[in-house]
Amino acid sequence: MKLFEDVMTIQEIRSDASDAMSGWVERFNSGDLSVRSYRKKYYKWKTDENILRNRVTLIYDVGYAAGCFNPYKEW
Repeated sequence: MKLFEDVMTIQEIRSDASDAMSGWVERFNSGDLSVRSYRKKYYKWKTDENILRNRVTLIYDVGYAAGCFNPYKEW
């Protein structure tokens, strides 16, 4: 169960970060954010997103290896 909780936590963080980045994109497109500031925000978001994506992938890999996603496995 801990694996699922970890996945859900990470996915929520990713979703929140994506929503925040969308806000920065809107501000940039409307001219309220400089190119330099936008690039800083984008680089940070992309770096964090890659880290979180890799973490959740690792958790899924562990879950699959342990049979957590096998509907026929009895616990």
